[in-house]
Amino acid sequence: MSEETIARRVRVFVNDREGVFHLGLQVKHAIGSRWARAVRERRAVVRDAEGNRYGLDGALYDGQRLYVETINPDQV
Repeated sequence: MSEETIARRVRVFVNDREGVFHLGLQVKHAIGSRWARAVRERRAVVRDAEGNRYGLDGALYDGQRLYVETINPDQV
């Protein structure tokens, strides 16, 4: 793999599992379709390591840590 190709990728951790994604992809791509559906249906939320909530269209950056958790829909 060339250095240019590597530079276009970001390493992201979702629930402490590492994934490598192309630069420009969004949170919904990193968490996968099942979790994304749960977030859209307000059965789950995505937070970063500091507890900030992220939307599905949020951008990914190298080294980012995201945590997806199920919630009670009444908590939203």
